[in-house]
Amino acid sequence: MVKSPVLKDHTRKKSKLIPPLLAAMGEQYSPYSWATDAVPEVFWLAVFLREPFSPRDMDALVDFCSRLKLVIDDETITINRFSSFVQVPEDSVFKIIDETSERNLRILRRGFSPLNEIFDKHPLSFVFENDDTEYLPLGSRRLAEILGKLYDRHSKISTIVMATVAYLTATQGKLKISKHIEGPFSNIEAVFDYPDTDESKLVASGLRALAPMLILDNEAMKQRNSLAWREKFWRSVEGFGNCKLTHHIPFPELEAETESERVTLDYLRITRQQFLERRTALGFDLDNIEVSQVVGSLLARQTEIANDFIKSPGIWTPNIAPVLLRTMADIFITLSWILLDPNERAKMYIYDGVGRVKLEIAHRNEQLKQIENQEERDQQQNFTNALQSWVDSHIFDKLLEVNLGNWNGITSRKMAEEAGCLDFYNYVFQPFSAAVHSHWHHLSWQNSTYCENPAHNFHTVGTMMDREPEIYWLELATRYLRKTFSKFDEHFPNDYQAPCGYEFLMTAITEEAQTSTSEAT
Repeated sequence: MVKSPVLKDHTRKKSKLIPPLLAAMGEQYSPYSWATDAVPEVFWLAVFLREPFSPRDMDALVDFCSRLKLVIDDETITINRFSSFVQVPEDSVFKIIDETSERNLRILRRGFSPLNEIFDKHPLSFVFENDDTEYLPLGSRRLAEILGKLYDRHSKISTIVMATVAYLTATQGKLKISKHIEGPFSNIEAVFDYPDTDESKLVASGLRALAPMLILDNEAMKQRNSLAWREKFWRSVEGFGNCKLTHHIPFPELEAETESERVTLDYLRITRQQFLERRTALGFDLDNIEVSQVVGSLLARQTEIANDFIKSPGIWTPNIAPVLLRTMADIFITLSWILLDPNERAKMYIYDGVGRVKLEIAHRNEQLKQIENQEERDQQQNFTNALQSWVDSHIFDKLLEVNLGNWNGITSRKMAEEAGCLDFYNYVFQPFSAAVHSHWHHLSWQNSTYCENPAHNFHTVGTMMDREPEIYWLELATRYLRKTFSKFDEHFPNDYQAPCGYEFLMTAITEEAQTSTSEAT
């Protein structure tokens, strides 16, 4: 039986699968992350809607935003995003504040006052002009909790925020919601029961699909004030407490019993320090968080592979070492190419990876239909759900293409050429690809043996060899790590204190060889 293709609703365009929502919009929209792109624009609502909240608060908010909308000349702007308040003429702002009732003004100021705890100046600062009231601070811990829940677009606060955005948009005449048409919004008030009822879940699903069109209108988001506010938002949040990492890089504390073990442990400690210094130098920019995520992870993987080499002499053979060395070459070329335009290319790299998991989820969902055993089906479903949660934490997948080709649309050779490392491609990446793909010349040299009977035309047969570790392969791995660190240092120069792991190892190997020679003579 021929299986039907997955993602059948997607449109095939060369090597890409275009989701129907993106295809319907004529590619007007691009993939977006709720946490990275939308949160800066809706955080003001999450703060305003915090408990305790009453319908009177919503009345004050709607009235305020609707009257601000009336004084804006640009019909394309809707007062539903944080940055949209910057579009209101300053003279009109204070006139509207003066005309706002004391009751509504108290509601607005109480609701927005926590914003003053994070930002010295923000798009709603004008609400507090000439106001000397002391508001009870919400506190950094509570604000961090609100942000933490808001980052999850499936959380209750995110869902209610999206409903509020839709309601504000509708009250300003930019969205029509009819109660007489069956659909997810026929009873939008059900969202307040989320996630406890099926109806509320249906509304929430519709809101998540609608969110990018309401919050992240491309033209509005390209406005200078929108970009400036987003950058200011993330700069402020970056300083909102220290990082709390879930995993810390272990420090080798074992006692060495031999000289070889001492060299290994010292190398591991040095490369650990080299990596940590560069991770610190890289830092993180929440407005372009993809750069530190991708560059830091590529550097970490390269370091870890080199460290696995020195810990595992059994892989220092021509059958296994080239497979890992080709991976190191791939990492180096990828990193070099990304660093030419890190902001855009790091995002492209992430979009491709998330798109591949989206495709895997589609295949797994198709496989689930064939599993009859309930226990096995539940296990597979739980794993698929975990994959979907990971996708959701990155990007709204309804606007995400699936790339069936190379992640950036060009070959590794072209990447190496553009990044100025074509020689490395020619002499490392390409030759070692033979081991990865088991090309004939690799098999002929490493997994075959000749028949010495002249009558049999010196044919070969497959064989397995008892290989001794060769330190040559370790030298290559540590050299490629040094090369990767050097490439990073070109783009992120700093006063690095850690010694070079490669030079340390080569010195130790040379000294050991000299000692062995002296003892032999």
